[in-house]
Amino acid sequence: MRNDKDFVMAIVARYPHALIDIGEKLVGDKDVIQIAIAKNIDYLFFADREVLKDRKYMLDLIAENPRAYKYAHRTLIHDETFVSSAIKRNPEVREYMPESTYQTH
Repeated sequence: MRNDKDFVMAIVARYPHALIDIGEKLVGDKDVIQIAIAKNIDYLFFADREVLKDRKYMLDLIAENPRAYKYAHRTLIHDETFVSSAIKRNPEVREYMPESTYQTH
């Protein structure tokens, strides 16, 4: 039953913390993740690494909620282009960056 996406999405919509137990395949499913983070962006903590490496997805999340930056994969947060794009999309993201990260942007 853990791989039944509709069932899992219904559970996560009601209990976002269920992301902890839903299995690898669905923790990497952006639709499932989206339901949980609609309740609280901090549920990104449970997202699959590949989701957190997705540049476009993370930039879209940052545009809506700058806290998403905290969960971006390290390959992104060390990428100047990503950092510049994040700041352009949502200047409030600076609150979640070390000062040395954005001083040149």
